[in-house]
Amino acid sequence: MSFRYIIFLSAILFNCSTPKSTDTAKIDSVRLPIEPFLPINDSLSYIGFIEKFEETGEFFPDLSLGESVDIKNWTVARNLGDSVIYRDKNTFNVRTRIPIEKTYRFFDLTGLAEIKIYNSKNQNVATGKFKRIEYFEGSIDESFVSVFQVDKSNIEDYQYCIGNFNRRFDSLSYRIYNDEGLDEGLKEYLKWDGEKMWRVSHYQLLEPESIFSFATVDTTSYVVETTGTDLNILYRSKWNEAISEIIIIPIYIKRKPIFLIRAGYYQSDISWNYLLVFNGQDYQISKRNRIKYDDF
Repeated sequence: MSFRYIIFLSAILFNCSTPKSTDTAKIDSVRLPIEPFLPINDSLSYIGFIEKFEETGEFFPDLSLGESVDIKNWTVARNLGDSVIYRDKNTFNVRTRIPIEKTYRFFDLTGLAEIKIYNSKNQNVATGKFKRIEYFEGSIDESFVSVFQVDKSNIEDYQYCIGNFNRRFDSLSYRIYNDEGLDEGLKEYLKWDGEKMWRVSHYQLLEPESIFSFATVDTTSYVVETTGTDLNILYRSKWNEAISEIIIIPIYIKRKPIFLIRAGYYQSDISWNYLLVFNGQDYQISKRNRIKYDDF
């Protein structure tokens, strides 16, 4: 899971150098080959939200630290930035190249050599190849990202990406479900007192038939499955958050689909994302948005 606000805090605590602007084509022509620095692990796939740099037509998901890497290395890696890819004078957004040959040990690059990009209908609309690591400084947040050159940069409907995935999706049929009776039943089940924040979205899976409700009550988020008249909490957040976006991935593990979640603090611009995978009893957050082929 990649917490963008950690980067912001790190930037406050440490001073960092400012690399000079340069031409993107020149940067890529003199870089070292990236293949030796990308780990090979055929059993792990990456799943995450995907965004686009309109100015260069490149796409990017967030990039997280490796499992045993100290948080202080965020600042170390940032200070190794050697050139500015792009600087927007209006929004003050800055993209800085981070040399992979000096920083690859800091990040989890597993499953990121090549990605497939999917739209809101779970259709594969483009393929991307890893190009470089960047540090992105936006008007709201800052983060490291892995940048990809794609074969169809003009796509407009893009939702998420999967890296190191060569299998077919499972059959998935669902619809957004609105039911006031279910709303009231959930409020009672989750003991909503009528005063705290309440937000809920229902998704009805048609095969097998069940309803997944994603609810935020005050500062806690829940995933509740309704089958017939039975309600069962399958996930409860352990920190303050409000779910803002849900994507149901058509990959089933232990007979339940994967959920890609975007969440954040209520009424705040700070956000993060994570992957929920069913373990046979409840949904757990997958480490750094990775899943194992063996679990499919």
